[in-house]
Amino acid sequence: MAILAMSGWRQSQWLWPWIVLAFAGLAIVFLWTWFSETSASDAIRALPDTQRRGLYLRTMENLRTVCEPAAPRAMRDFCREQASLAERFPECDASCAEIAHRHRTMPTR
Repeated sequence: MAILAMSGWRQSQWLWPWIVLAFAGLAIVFLWTWFSETSASDAIRALPDTQRRGLYLRTMENLRTVCEPAAPRAMRDFCREQASLAERFPECDASCAEIAHRHRTMPTR
């Protein structure tokens, strides 16, 4: 009986490092994603007002002309990226958010 208990203990002893490693990996992926999203938004905010405004207007024009009313299948990834970019601008108002949401949630297939 003591041998069975001992083998169970040894198995759990070897399992813990893998569990910790898995959680550490998930934490690294989460932090990397969060920092990359934040840094992209910070970079947009750091642009001079005229450049940021011009980039925002071009992005919104792409969404309205290329992606509206429904993006062609070949352009869906482009439209999804443009929508994500548009939402990062401080100028993105309710109509911008609506258009961006529509294209970010478009099915991939």
